[in-house]
Amino acid sequence: MKLGKISALAATGVLGALLFSAPAMANDAAAMMAETCAGCHGTDGTSMGPVTPSIAGADQEYFVTVMKDYASGARPSTVMGRIAKGYTEDDYKAMATYFADRKMGPAKQAFDVAMVAKGKDLQARFCEKCHEKGGTTGELIPKVAGQWTPYLEQSMQDFKSGAREMERRKKAKMEELAAEAGEDGYKAIFHYLASQQ
Repeated sequence: MKLGKISALAATGVLGALLFSAPAMANDAAAMMAETCAGCHGTDGTSMGPVTPSIAGADQEYFVTVMKDYASGARPSTVMGRIAKGYTEDDYKAMATYFADRKMGPAKQAFDVAMVAKGKDLQARFCEKCHEKGGTTGELIPKVAGQWTPYLEQSMQDFKSGAREMERRKKAKMEELAAEAGEDGYKAIFHYLASQQ
């Protein structure tokens, strides 16, 4: 009789420990998956290299959408298409939660101080509706403030060439920017975004 009560108590304790440790185990699993990203995207998602974006603090839904697009081939890539296929949608969501909880460290890079004011003005007029608060936030969109300039330049080339799809209203804004300020307008915006360190 005493053994039965002890066994029941022990079982309850084990069950309780498992329930309380389940979130911790999920966090550990997400952290382990995220470690595979560190080689390109940096420890905890802050990129140390100019051709890969920082993904720390990324919008979770955006992160999942991008991973799905890489896996399906809808978004062009060098290696991400192959990497994304190795994970499930639940894995994407776990990694998205992990990176959303990290703070992005802006890239330490050179920028032209003389172009920053012009870039800030152009960003406010042509980009702010999507890339809000000077590019530091936005719903279902990446942070662009503090990202590496070569990465932003390559992304812009992908949009211009049609390699990456762009919504009609965003494309119209890009065309307005190009008509008013030409390539120098894009450069000025990139210098402004790089200045946010």
